[in-house]
Amino acid sequence: MRLVGAAMVLALVLLVYAAFIEPNWLRVVRFTLAIEGLGHAFEGFRIVFLSDLHGRGSLAGRPICELVCSLQPDLVVIGGDVVAKRSGGVPPRWLSLLASRIPTVVVPGNHDVRHGDALSDLARGATVLKNTSIRLQKNGSSLWLAGCDDEQSGRADPAAALGGTGHPVILISHSPDVVLHPSVQTVSAVLAGHTHGGQICLPFFGALFTNSVLPKHTARGCSVVRGVRLIVTAGIGASLLPFRFLCRPELWVIVLRPERKTAGIR
Repeated sequence: MRLVGAAMVLALVLLVYAAFIEPNWLRVVRFTLAIEGLGHAFEGFRIVFLSDLHGRGSLAGRPICELVCSLQPDLVVIGGDVVAKRSGGVPPRWLSLLASRIPTVVVPGNHDVRHGDALSDLARGATVLKNTSIRLQKNGSSLWLAGCDDEQSGRADPAAALGGTGHPVILISHSPDVVLHPSVQTVSAVLAGHTHGGQICLPFFGALFTNSVLPKHTARGCSVVRGVRLIVTAGIGASLLPFRFLCRPELWVIVLRPERKTAGIR
């Protein structure tokens, strides 16, 4: 009976941890991304990359907008699923507030698509990329950002998103599966979310489910798939079950450098 009681207490502790502690325990990943052909004007350019908020406007009592601004980015990239299924398609007000302070680029996720054009209508001030691209220019140097529409709903067209872009170009997609498309092989890097890093992971086994056709080890972090650097964030919010276990919410601070320097997490 004592073993049963101890097991019940342990299960309760783990449940409380997974429901209330880890979902609010933010991890900030700092990453240096070396890009071939990047102009020296973009040396040290800072991108805050986050995804899969699922309606969250704050984390551990701190507004998302305040948190992101404190990292002093030059650009904010949001990899989709800003809204939650239960939110009625209305993105949190912090998105427009953030876009009024810092240039912000958003691509749609599968939850956003379910609510029609709500993201485009309500993400006022942000640039929503749906199989399109924009060109950033700084002191004579250029960096292209291309963004795909949602892959899961069959709307992604990376060839169209990359059409007319120059080099270097970073592709943003909600789903990392877009890296398998032939047209993506020329990009400098792909930024994606969608997997939640598995959201619930087990020791020695890893993610239970990643919602991706790619190998499990690519579900979060930086990997190379078919010669392309793929950066996948574990995201901020949760979907289906309001738990996280051994997979903390995270956002990335990506600092750009010319290729002469080595990329790495620190």
